[in-house]
Amino acid sequence: MSAFCSEYWEKKVGNFLNNPSLAVKNDVQDHIRTCLICRQSLDEMMGMRRLLKNLPDTEPGEEFEHNLNRRIQFIRRDRNRPMYRYFEYFNILFTVLIGSMIVLLFFLFSQILENIEKKKLEEERSAPKQEMILPD
Repeated sequence: MSAFCSEYWEKKVGNFLNNPSLAVKNDVQDHIRTCLICRQSLDEMMGMRRLLKNLPDTEPGEEFEHNLNRRIQFIRRDRNRPMYRYFEYFNILFTVLIGSMIVLLFFLFSQILENIEKKKLEEERSAPKQEMILPD
């Protein structure tokens, strides 16, 4: 299928293969006269459809039904477990908790640095000032 006719093809071929009305059939035939890629694609789809129609109808075996029921029971049992049911909420809660801890650590670190700066300034202010004596 060529890139420039893909929208056309998706709409028209679905209608043509499932319910071939005269108008849709004419549109598809007009299109495939000029588009080699779409013609080949339609031939492949129709060939596949013929092959599928020739396949015998089969019913799933007892083993399939047994395995399916067992898997359904397993899924139902797992859904009743609280951790499975609320896993996405725990994931969100954990992310928010970690983010909050990081913000808190940065805040505490900035407060510690600020206190250290204040103490240095206070020590400089409270320290006795010594005059420099220059030699004569």
